Amino acid sequence: MNVWDVLGIEPTEDDSVISSAYAKKLTLEHPENDPQWKEMLHEAYEVALKLARKISAATASSSMTQIDHGERLEEPYEHMASAREEVAVSTAYPYPANPIQVFLGRVSELYSNFTNRIQPSSWKALFQENAEWDIKNPQLRDEMVMFLEEKHYFPMAVWAVLEKTFRFLEHEEELRERHAGEIIDYIFEQVNGTMELTYDCFIDADIDFDIDRYLYLREMAQYMLMQGELEEVGAYLSEAHEWFQDDPDLELMRGKYFEAIGEMEQAMDCFNQVIAMKPDEFEGRWHRAQLLYKLEQYEAALADCNRLLQIEEKQQDALMLSIHCYTQLGQLKEARMKLQQSNDIDNVHDILRYVHGIKLFNKYRYAQEVEEKGQRQARKQISLFLVYYYLRLTWLYLLIYVGLQLFISVPLVVTVVWLAVMVWNGWKTFKTYRMMTT
Repeated sequence: MNVWDVLGIEPTEDDSVISSAYAKKLTLEHPENDPQWKEMLHEAYEVALKLARKISAATASSSMTQIDHGERLEEPYEHMASAREEVAVSTAYPYPANPIQVFLGRVSELYSNFTNRIQPSSWKALFQENAEWDIKNPQLRDEMVMFLEEKHYFPMAVWAVLEKTFRFLEHEEELRERHAGEIIDYIFEQVNGTMELTYDCFIDADIDFDIDRYLYLREMAQYMLMQGELEEVGAYLSEAHEWFQDDPDLELMRGKYFEAIGEMEQAMDCFNQVIAMKPDEFEGRWHRAQLLYKLEQYEAALADCNRLLQIEEKQQDALMLSIHCYTQLGQLKEARMKLQQSNDIDNVHDILRYVHGIKLFNKYRYAQEVEEKGQRQARKQISLFLVYYYLRLTWLYLLIYVGLQLFISVPLVVTVVWLAVMVWNGWKTFKTYRMMTT
């Protein structure tokens, strides 16, 4: 183990970097609890400063030595190389390795092997391998957070192992006191799966490119897409797609991007590609169904909705889109059946369902013969909607007036004003009903 390993930095000639690393170790590792480690840390600091000056002197010597015509001599380079070699030899350190540094070295080694990195079993084995690392040690948790600031591209299953091991969520308050809020937010997003990107496509893939650069581009594209920064999204997606074309998450983002900029044909190609890679997953088929509906290809959109309902029978978004498709195709009976199915699944008062249900029974909008059962259903639907709509307009006035009646004698003028407000909202409800049914 050399002095740079003790300080946790790469060889450098910058004194400020060395001093900062030394101060960081003193703050986080509390060497006063281990006199031997404290002595080793201080000695490593002093040796590193001497080595930094030696590297700096060698560099300065090489840059100053020139022949009369301004051509550099070969000897200074040889001298500098010799100095660097001497530095490298002199950095050997006789003290035993700090267990935490050994552990982090193993973590870094595992991370550098991408095939093993994305396997949860690899991380479980590492964390269970040696009890002396004391996974519950707060110092080790802090070191792991600092590691994750720079190296954090894992599938959600690995994040679950990391969370189970280090209990990031449980120690949120203390972690936020010692680390930047951005990295803590990022860790929590990954642990909770709110920003999940999948890694299945890489398992059997031939990774002959900079995979971490690719994962960075993919993640930035996701973030910029959520922010609506379409120009930046396009640049990230373009570079990432040049390297790897079999990632369903990237293709889905490309589809959303192309749809957002009005390139519908390219968007459709991307959604088709996602479905080809993952035919039974929701996202790709759902976005294609919405795009088909937008393009007025109602039968094709309905086919996708029906497939989604085969996969997940109670999927309300797919049910509602299928209702719209049936309506546009003039198949009102089927639309009403789907609407009833939606109501049976979820009886929560969803105003959009009420509105669409009323529209389906509007004889002025759609020519139709409605059986008696359907008419009763329509009347019930309309009545529920009107009550719901009226209460949405008046609940606060009702609450205030009843509250006043309980505690004071309400003046007549207040009652008159209250009645006027209630009547006015009743008139607004009636106008809404007339607008929807004629």
